[in-house]
Amino acid sequence: MLKSTRDQLAVDVAIESLHLVGQLKLCVQGTSMLPTVRPGSVATIERTEPDDISPGDIALTLTAGGLRLHRVVRVLSGSEGLIFTTRGDNHEKPDPPVPASNVLGKLVSSCKPGLVTRLLRRMRVA
Repeated sequence: MLKSTRDQLAVDVAIESLHLVGQLKLCVQGTSMLPTVRPGSVATIERTEPDDISPGDIALTLTAGGLRLHRVVRVLSGSEGLIFTTRGDNHEKPDPPVPASNVLGKLVSSCKPGLVTRLLRRMRVA
């Protein structure tokens, strides 16, 4: 469950932007993908059809808690369609499986934040 209406609005805007533009840049906040993706990195996500996501890819998924950027460890085909299991590189256990409808895209690049990004974050603009 999302913490606030503001969090839900941020998720909604991110999803809509990804659908409209086909790409989304977001600032990684957690440590679950260390050492591959560091906190504060700017991740570029591209809208991708679930059929084009394979184990080893890093996918952006929608969960009850918000957006999650984790590595795909398994893709199963079920009666309801594809089911994805993800896991943070820094986690021992996999996440609960998610349906293809909750897979929003995959990571195409990530980079350390530059000076401008760090300044904007300190000013709470970005």
